[in-house]
Amino acid sequence: MITPGDIPEAAAHSHAALSPLTDSPRWEQRAGDLDWTCRNTLDHMVNALVFYASNLALQAKEPYPKLRNGDTSADPAALLRILDAAAALLAAVARDAAPPRVASTPPAWPTPPASSPWAAPKC
Repeated sequence: MITPGDIPEAAAHSHAALSPLTDSPRWEQRAGDLDWTCRNTLDHMVNALVFYASNLALQAKEPYPKLRNGDTSADPAALLRILDAAAALLAAVARDAAPPRVASTPPAWPTPPASSPWAAPKC
């Protein structure tokens, strides 16, 4: 089971793996087998954390709209900073605001398998 403390830890691992690549031209290449670029995949990671945190904080009965719109001008270094912030936000909400009955993953989003490109972007 995923715990709130796992969220910033996962983001820290992603940040550590990806931050040496922030100046790489590979950000605009496809991420493994995905149709998305590496940069779009990182942007999606940030969006997912913020989206789930907001829905969890609001104890939403149905999904709220996205809070971010995928700013295509955001560079990878900025997205990595936002990733850390979004992970901290989701962890705090999961720890402090979520009712105990809330599942660790959204019902519409099953936990990705370890082989999933989303679980480990190939940038």
